[in-house]
Amino acid sequence: QNSNELRASGGFMGSYALITIDQGKITQFVIEDVYDADGQWQGFIEAPPGVKEYLSAGKGLRLPDANWAADFPSAAPQVKFFIESAKQTPIDGVIALNVQVLSQLLEITGPIKLNDYNLTLTADNIDDLLQDRPQIFFPGSRQKVNILTQTKTQLALAINQLPDDQYAKLLQLIQTQIKQKNLLFFSNNILLENSLSRL
Repeated sequence: QNSNELRASGGFMGSYALITIDQGKITQFVIEDVYDADGQWQGFIEAPPGVKEYLSAGKGLRLPDANWAADFPSAAPQVKFFIESAKQTPIDGVIALNVQVLSQLLEITGPIKLNDYNLTLTADNIDDLLQDRPQIFFPGSRQKVNILTQTKTQLALAINQLPDDQYAKLLQLIQTQIKQKNLLFFSNNILLENSLSRL
């Protein structure tokens, strides 16, 4: 979520990832542009106040603004609905990640290089590079998705190469980002969702 373009749940959703977990292992991790899925939506849902007047252009509520609700347990099912409708696949839960999490991760891993784009991402510039650059992309461009995919790959490699003593910092970071609501969780499983809400 892009906190430079505010939404109540944390910011505008420019991109999303579909992640498949099987037996505790990630078997699929595909990043997509939110407008690709939005382009497949054929229905109409009346937009709530605020979206209707300023964002919907008369097209009703759509995926890019589906996280409009002030509380994540209300926003997440709306996001889930639009992505399920576009991708024709069931989704078990939703995790929202604000860019602040990536910035803090880079504080631990150090800078990462995106060789295909001659870019080096640091804790200080990731906000600009991942949020400002997409403004210049033309419709149908895959550059934003490709940059995010390469970022995900390089960040995973950097985390895997961390010395053992840095993993405690990583766990502390996750805990802090959850408390600050830069990491948000929603599950279809009512028992798990109730636990998440209590926490």
